[in-house]
Amino acid sequence: MKLYFRKLLIMCSVVLLSVALFIYVSFSGFPWKKYTVGKEIQAYLDERYDQPFLIKDRLYNFKDGKYGIKATPVKEADLQFTAWEGYGDYEYIDYYPEAVWEKQVYDDFEEIVNKIYPDHTMYNASTAMGFGNELVKGPEIPSYRDVDVLTSIAISTRGSVVGNDSEFARMLAILSEIKKAEANIEVSFHYYRTTEQKIEYLHFDRTIINKITTIEDVKKMARMSVWVNN
Repeated sequence: MKLYFRKLLIMCSVVLLSVALFIYVSFSGFPWKKYTVGKEIQAYLDERYDQPFLIKDRLYNFKDGKYGIKATPVKEADLQFTAWEGYGDYEYIDYYPEAVWEKQVYDDFEEIVNKIYPDHTMYNASTAMGFGNELVKGPEIPSYRDVDVLTSIAISTRGSVVGNDSEFARMLAILSEIKKAEANIEVSFHYYRTTEQKIEYLHFDRTIINKITTIEDVKKMARMSVWVNN
């Protein structure tokens, strides 16, 4: 009887271990493949952009079964991006150009934003993802001003624009600087009404920005919505 229960316990342990291993691999991938694919992608980046890259982390997307890495160029360690096994005609895809463009936009307008919105609680830049592999052949990455890619900046602060022309004037100042850039940049402003726990969201795409010259234009053309900040 004791031998039977011992065998049963061993069988149950093996089954549970197998299930746990299956779940782990399904969501985290094979460790050995993470390593080998990571090295392959690193070599691809080094060759494509003619500079060395470091692997910061090894990744696995359980939704499509693709392996990837989080990487950074050696010469600019604070610039991180992801690269993955590819699809179709692309053996690998990477988002290094997008990371470069985001930093360019951020750096170009950081001083202006700090000057016009010294009270901002958040400022960031982003770019549409997935265009770098098509627009950039390497090794040099063109400026965001020279490629047809959508970029955006977002500015957050406290307060409200309702009945407040001084805030529309600040927005006009930012939009006027964006217009000078002659690039495909859109802008959003987030105003937090802290006492009401609401957020006023105002968005301006490039077409609208090109038409704005006055405070009244800002008021009239802003795409505004109010969210409840739960």
